[in-house]
Amino acid sequence: MVLLSVEARNTLSHGTIMDVWEIGGKHRQIMPPFPPYLYSLRSVSNSKMQQKRFLSDMKSHNVWKLEFNDTNELERTRNAYTIEDRFPFKMRVAIDVGYKFPSNYPSLLGWDTETITTGLSPDSSTDTIMSISAWSAKPSERAFFYEKNKPKETILEFLEHWKSCDPDVPVGFNDRFYDYPVLMQNCKRFGIRCEMGRDGGIPYILKNEFEKRGQGRIEHTVLLNGRTPFDIDKETRNDYVLTINGLKNRGLKEVARHFKLNPVEVDYNLMQSLSYSELEEYNLSDARCTYELGEIYFRGLWELADYLGIPVDAIITRTPSHIGNIVFGRAYNEKGIVSDGENKIRFPQLFGGKKANQGAFGKCYKTGIFVEDGEWRIVHKDFVSMYVNILRATNASPENTRLVSVKSYTGNYDFKIEGDRAIVEIPEYPHNPGDFPPRQVTVEIDLSEDSVLRKILDDLFAKRVVAKADWKRTGLPEYESRQNALKLVANSLWGYQSMVWSKYGSILVGIVDTGLGRYLIQNATELESKSGNIPLQIATDGIWELQKNPVEFDASTCLPSAFKTDLLQMDTEEYLGLIVIDEKNHIYRDKDGKTVKHGSTILGRSIPYVVDYFIDELADCLFKKQDPVDVMQSWSKKRIHKFNLRDFVSYKTLSKHPDDYSEKTMYANLIGKLNKAGIKVRYGERINFVKTIQYGYTPTVLFKDGMTIDTSYYQSYCCEITSKILGKPFKELKKHFDGDVQLEMFCE
Repeated sequence: MVLLSVEARNTLSHGTIMDVWEIGGKHRQIMPPFPPYLYSLRSVSNSKMQQKRFLSDMKSHNVWKLEFNDTNELERTRNAYTIEDRFPFKMRVAIDVGYKFPSNYPSLLGWDTETITTGLSPDSSTDTIMSISAWSAKPSERAFFYEKNKPKETILEFLEHWKSCDPDVPVGFNDRFYDYPVLMQNCKRFGIRCEMGRDGGIPYILKNEFEKRGQGRIEHTVLLNGRTPFDIDKETRNDYVLTINGLKNRGLKEVARHFKLNPVEVDYNLMQSLSYSELEEYNLSDARCTYELGEIYFRGLWELADYLGIPVDAIITRTPSHIGNIVFGRAYNEKGIVSDGENKIRFPQLFGGKKANQGAFGKCYKTGIFVEDGEWRIVHKDFVSMYVNILRATNASPENTRLVSVKSYTGNYDFKIEGDRAIVEIPEYPHNPGDFPPRQVTVEIDLSEDSVLRKILDDLFAKRVVAKADWKRTGLPEYESRQNALKLVANSLWGYQSMVWSKYGSILVGIVDTGLGRYLIQNATELESKSGNIPLQIATDGIWELQKNPVEFDASTCLPSAFKTDLLQMDTEEYLGLIVIDEKNHIYRDKDGKTVKHGSTILGRSIPYVVDYFIDELADCLFKKQDPVDVMQSWSKKRIHKFNLRDFVSYKTLSKHPDDYSEKTMYANLIGKLNKAGIKVRYGERINFVKTIQYGYTPTVLFKDGMTIDTSYYQSYCCEITSKILGKPFKELKKHFDGDVQLEMFCE
């Protein structure tokens, strides 16, 4: 049980205080459990000397604790001799004491706006609100607001309803980018105070532009006093389950269809011609789907907040490092360990380019189409929770793993057990030459006692076993959410080790984890080959193979007995068919007849749905051992013309400033057309487009009646992917399509 939101604020009279909102709406301002503080490596006046162990060397050092009246003073005092000085005070409190507090499950309210768009695309700065709907578990809170040609009255009625519902967690879909901004703009236009906070405050939108792994990003965070806005779009964008199920643009309707919520769908261009009852049905459907998706995703976050003992707002606005900072920070507090620098600062010799260590082992042994036949079975064998269990097995953890040496690359693994120490040598070869030079990294792991990380992971696994048993026994969704939340924490802790700026992570632990993952996969693959089975593809933590002679892999045959090798088990699952395209791309058919695609070549979000449908049909044909020529010939221009416009849409995301693209690129072509139409394009935005005969690559917002979809382009797309799947030249296959099929660069 947790608080709804907590914010650290600086005041003139009391210094830093905690502004606390409880679930249900009670508001308090309290003094924090301790003042803001940091540690200095040098003696400073008004400080208290303490002894702390540094994470970099695990030796005891004298440090001087400095406490401050407020966080501004702390920030002014930071220098090259201070440590543990970069935590936001809200997180510092989360690490040191946590925010556990008795509470009920918060109230959720889904909401959605419909607008009149005056331009070529939705624009929150100019659009006019037409109607607004709200939905919750309570029938009395389900409402539709629409006063024809009277947007001011519509908004006023909605705001009154909002106030009466008094939600803890307002739920929207992409509302941080559209619904909140458009409502605020309309309120300003009509002289309405947009009172949505529990204290009568108006929404504040925190804007952030940043670069992540070469990709531009724009992020908004909506701040609302006394409430915690939850935008489901932020969760669905990162939901890998949606990826493997083929969802691409991940708009509200698409995600709602996936969860079988039966959304009402209407052509957006006809929105203004809908009758009152049609508009009501449509808008309420969107609010209902928003609420129901909110319940699906929020319950997992609620369980995560409860496990970590942090406020709801902190888990909704979390970053990838937050979980690791809190979990390790608490454990190290108990042991008197402090971080004397972020990961990269502690291990500068191991960080190079974008990647600090080698990732998973991947290899394609054989491409082609494989269907279960006689004594040969199609099998996927994978290690159960491989990366998490490697850490449990080896006992590697930031506080007990130290660097021994970095030498020239040999490709060899070596293990020595010297008393209660394991000396492990791991080869590291970069995927990209600029990341780091090929190298042998040797580390020492202390085996004398269970490490902090092993204890944490063992506890998570034990709790997850209970949650899964409760879910199986009762079928209650909260237990499913709980076990998923516990899994998320465990998975985040091994990824945390390789983060450049993680406070308590260790790149050494990351190297051990991924290095031994590669080592186990390679040994398991060799065993399969020696047993007469045929490996086809290695994918991260598992092996796809043609199996004739079942064999069980025993990790103790390649790892020292000092490790808990019994944790490193493999699961086996049989399939009806498998198409291996290359190292990263394959299609399989499970025992239930479901076809699943993996890899960006055939599953990329930018691939239009019409091509997806073609791939599904081609795969079905191949699994049934039918002639693929029949499928290609059936995808005629006439057939393709029958698909809806949305089935032809691809997209490109701008990873740099629009002016920085070369004039000859597709990006510049699309940007130029949008600019000419008066639509400003920004860094980090996504441009949806189709290919037309008249205008070539055409942003969907500029598509008009009279334009004709270039069916030959989409046939070419299908032909190129067929070439990859069948391993045959494009020129040989294009004759089976009736269009003017030309080889194009679809993945520019």
